[in-house]
Amino acid sequence: MAQYLYNKFKEEMLTGNDVWNTGGTDVFAVQLCHGTQALVNAADPVVGDIALPATTNGGEIDPQITTPTFVAGVFKGADVTFTSIDGGGSSGDFDQLMVYNETSTRLMALIDINTVGQTGGDIEVQWDTVNTLNNQTGGIFAV
Repeated sequence: MAQYLYNKFKEEMLTGNDVWNTGGTDVFAVQLCHGTQALVNAADPVVGDIALPATTNGGEIDPQITTPTFVAGVFKGADVTFTSIDGGGSSGDFDQLMVYNETSTRLMALIDINTVGQTGGDIEVQWDTVNTLNNQTGGIFAV
């Protein structure tokens, strides 16, 4: 599973800006995306720059990541569930997850996933439990 950290997010992290307010007021979320929606090359991408990835029958398109933590270079949080994903006329299946700070709208990471169809059902995302790169407890992404 490939991951991409957005450049502006990395810049803010390296210059000491508080992008990890996991114990404070910041809220983190994740969105399903089609590969063409990710704006990887944008200079300063925020959530508003991304076209909504799906319309649903009242379902959740950007569930919050509860119990977020950042420990030993790994961003972790509870698994998330997208409910009632039907596509609502948008084309293509989903092949990426976009992680962002919902409070600041800052895009954080883009994660490739196995292609998921739009069936009208729920889509559950279970984060890695082991990070095989450094044999530490896994998570959403590592820096």
